[in-house]
Amino acid sequence: MKRARSGNQVGAAVVLAFAVGVVSLGSAVDTADPVVLDQLAKARSKEAADRASACRLLGWAGDPAATPVLVGCLKDASADVRKAAALGCMLLGDANAADALIDAVAEWEDSARWDAVSALSRCATRAHTPKLLDRFLHGSDKEAGALAGLLIQMRDPRVVEPMRKAAKSADRRWPAFRVLRGFQDVRGEMELVMLFPRAENVDVRRRALSMLGYPAARRAVEIVIRAMTIEPDASIRKTAARVLGDIGGPKAVEALRAALRDVRKDVAADAARSLGRLGDRKSIPLLRTILDDPEAVKDHNIASGVLCALGELEAQEAVPRLLTVLESGASQLHGTAARALGRIGDRRAVGPLLPLLKREDTFQAAAAALRDLADPNSVPALMEAIDRRPSTMNFDVYRALGRIGDRRAVPLLIEKLRHGDKNSRRNAAEALTEIGDRRAIPAMMEALRKHTIWYGLPQCIGIIGDASCVPELRRLAREGPWRTRRLAIQSLGYLKARDAAGEIAEWLRTERIGFLRMAAAEALGQMGSRKRYDSLLAATCDRNLNVRTAAIRALGHLKDPRAVEPVLELLEAPHTADRTAAVLALGELGDRRAIGPLMRLMRGGHLLYRQHVVRALEGLPGPTADAALTELREHHDATVRRLAVEALKKRSGQTE
Repeated sequence: MKRARSGNQVGAAVVLAFAVGVVSLGSAVDTADPVVLDQLAKARSKEAADRASACRLLGWAGDPAATPVLVGCLKDASADVRKAAALGCMLLGDANAADALIDAVAEWEDSARWDAVSALSRCATRAHTPKLLDRFLHGSDKEAGALAGLLIQMRDPRVVEPMRKAAKSADRRWPAFRVLRGFQDVRGEMELVMLFPRAENVDVRRRALSMLGYPAARRAVEIVIRAMTIEPDASIRKTAARVLGDIGGPKAVEALRAALRDVRKDVAADAARSLGRLGDRKSIPLLRTILDDPEAVKDHNIASGVLCALGELEAQEAVPRLLTVLESGASQLHGTAARALGRIGDRRAVGPLLPLLKREDTFQAAAAALRDLADPNSVPALMEAIDRRPSTMNFDVYRALGRIGDRRAVPLLIEKLRHGDKNSRRNAAEALTEIGDRRAIPAMMEALRKHTIWYGLPQCIGIIGDASCVPELRRLAREGPWRTRRLAIQSLGYLKARDAAGEIAEWLRTERIGFLRMAAAEALGQMGSRKRYDSLLAATCDRNLNVRTAAIRALGHLKDPRAVEPVLELLEAPHTADRTAAVLALGELGDRRAIGPLMRLMRGGHLLYRQHVVRALEGLPGPTADAALTELREHHDATVRRLAVEALKKRSGQTE
């Protein structure tokens, strides 16, 4: 396939100069997208707020012509503009921004530094490893700490030997060990094992122990167990209890059960939490015994740890005792008990949970538990509570109303959709979608016309599925402002309005605005019409990042066998986002030819792919995919382990 032009070619067409922190552009810009051109002009504004807004939208627009402007804005006099420029660089993921971002890691202050690192996670390639390694070894301590995770993500084996050397120096020891742990380097692990007993400083010993917390470190499990068992310093025993929860295995579980009797209750509490994370249901009787001991639960630390573990283990037999804690126990434990009861899923908890919605300290825990329980009896209290806390904190109230599906809540939710703040509108739309009441469609169409909700609205309209709005959506897709057109095109896709497919395919081919080509690709994918295969395949070579990735994902939605080979080729594409989209598309295509390439990517590729690879393997058929997921249950990345276990359960027909 013929690929789009490189960022270097695009960047050469843009001339930048900076004065007083304001971007000045030359006249030659290699893009025909009017939205991008408008935002490039706004990047010259004297108002920092306008420049920051332009940087964000340029990132979302996905056009590589924006990269030189965003790179320039990384030097802006305004911290807000610099932060927005870093976000824009991250969204574009253009390798041409990486050198400037590496410089920003060195120059920016604390929290801003992490914005630059996040952008680098999408922009840096192995070509940048030497510069990153030099900054890690010779920059400030904060630089080294910030770059350690990035070096792990990039998986470049050239960093291992320098890290082994750096681990021997006091000023780079911990970030270097962190990198070695990310590479599962056995020599680095043994250095930690030897460092733990010989170090005199307690902090050094504790940090060395904490670095052993991953399943591949089971070779060191005896060291960790001994630390938890005989160390006089309680902070080291606490660390060992947490580490054993990460290492796992029968020996770790047995030792953690014994640690529930530690004289220090904070050690016992961490042991309980680790048993919960490891899913050790055999420890439930012992945990219940602790909870039944009035003297033990006087210590809120141990009580909280036991409650968390019982919730994680979904211990139905502990519900009566948990209800007692909720109704008459110490108020500090009410939130933890509420979450545990929600996780267990016993509706006897609904009545005792309702008063907790009126307390500031337990509001969120109670809302989350009621969301999990989804009992219609809680609807009136949830409706009353919807304005009790700021919209940024009552997400679970909306989720609970949506999950319960009680139509008594529909008028209130429609009112929030029309007149609430930004968060309330989005939350209300999602809840109404889950309820599936068509009374919400006029308010949703109003929100679409005014583009008061950007994200998720088309999917909401599509899921509710009212075809009567298709003619109006087709009109808006042709005639509205570009934001409204985008939402209308996406909505037609979710409604599977195939009569509009020809027109949408033409927009994919000819529309100048990248946002609209992206929406067209998404819509054709949602429609699932294999007649549009050629249009989508051609769009995988679009110059716009967002259009390419939308087209790749759409090929997966089509489930057309012709797409397997082209998408496999895209696993070698130069851009991270293209490769990630290809991974996800292969999962939807469901062809076992993808298993080998996906596992090679998992073993040697960027960490950003790993979670997507597990999800893709979940959708692939046959025992080879089962074997691959079984192997990933022992992966050193905790998220990968969890996703692999969940995927195997789904494949075997089990439910969470």
